[in-house]
Amino acid sequence: MADIGQGYRRLIEDATLQLRFPAAAPPPPPPVPSEGPSMLANAGDLFWVVIVVFALALGAVAVQVIRTRGRPRPASRATAAPDAPLDAIHVPAAVLADADALAAAGRYGAAVHALLLRGVTLIQDNFPRALGPSHTSRDIAALQELPPALRTAFAGIAAHTERAVFAQAALDMQDWTACRALYAGLLPTQTRA
Repeated sequence: MADIGQGYRRLIEDATLQLRFPAAAPPPPPPVPSEGPSMLANAGDLFWVVIVVFALALGAVAVQVIRTRGRPRPASRATAAPDAPLDAIHVPAAVLADADALAAAGRYGAAVHALLLRGVTLIQDNFPRALGPSHTSRDIAALQELPPALRTAFAGIAAHTERAVFAQAALDMQDWTACRALYAGLLPTQTRA
């Protein structure tokens, strides 16, 4: 067995090993900034720039309000009276060929769903502010901005579509005929298809 004391002395006397570490010198202090524009002065300038921009924007709004005061506001189709006649509603001249073709092929559920989508487009075109991006068919059928006859017709189509799409119930020719008649109720008399 080797003598521990002897191994310790050999280790201490070995010049290739660094066993003592000199004290490190402290880092030099950071340089003192020279006299120049301070951040506080820039912040004060920024504050006044923001105040001026805000005042200009407020002035522009005031000028716009003064210019439009007394002018009649254009009538919005979304604020039409709920009892407005359906003849006043703009209907695109699109033919319902796709829904009729689906029904002719015996796909009554898909045909009724196509009618519902056409109805949503019709309402969106004529009452653009009434519809939101998250409205469901039930929400649309309950919108007070729509004429009652239009709400009733749309609700009937929506009920059949819910049965076909969500309940997976098979619709028949009688369901299609009923929905087609309800859709005709969405249209003004001069453009009914």
